[in-house]
Amino acid sequence: MRTMGLSLGLVLLCLLCTGAEDLGAVELDMSKIAGKWYITAMATDSESYLQKKDQLKMAMTSIEVLGDGDLNVSFAIPTPGQCMRLVSIYKPTGVLGQYYSSDRGYKTAQVVDTDGKTYAVVFATRVKDGKTLHALRLYSKTREVSPRMAVLFRKLARQRSFTNDMIVMLPTQGERCPHVRCRLAGGCSCQVMQDPHPEAPGCCFLIPLPSSVVKALTHPLLLQHSVSPSCQINNSSPQ
Repeated sequence: MRTMGLSLGLVLLCLLCTGAEDLGAVELDMSKIAGKWYITAMATDSESYLQKKDQLKMAMTSIEVLGDGDLNVSFAIPTPGQCMRLVSIYKPTGVLGQYYSSDRGYKTAQVVDTDGKTYAVVFATRVKDGKTLHALRLYSKTREVSPRMAVLFRKLARQRSFTNDMIVMLPTQGERCPHVRCRLAGGCSCQVMQDPHPEAPGCCFLIPLPSSVVKALTHPLLLQHSVSPSCQINNSSPQ
């Protein structure tokens, strides 16, 4: 489930283009990407994702444009018996319309189709264990996917060598995984803790640890919550 959640994190970082497949020719409109989006469809070549394809549900994300141009992205992902919550900061790469995050591995993404206000199709890659994984996601301002959008998404997925078995239209999650917004302080690694923070339930504790320690301590069954930007270690321990 951790892989599932982190994979979804890839596609949250570039919902700011007004349309066109040539990323370098797209003008940014920061005001149109802010707010809540639904991940309504996806295609992936990740084996861990494909093994859980029948269990996947629609996820939600909230994007906040920060003053320095970075994106604060939080999302809620329904998993069996719980709701996984994640938050990351994405920074511009210097290429128009492209952002990256080095949290839990280096990730980039780009918009391949959008109307600039109601939907965006995002192609993303990340490297895991020396292998490059690819994903295509459909973001929508509503939970409903029109027949036209479903056809368009499948067409774009096949153009990028995703087979029909790799494509899934995500069913609604209902209210089992309520949406949250949280902020990640810069320069800190995001740790998973079980106990909620009283001032910011639903976000993640931030602990400045080496990536090897982060990987060892992170448990997929525990929820994430946030603390202040001071990055102080919370005294509660995962169960």
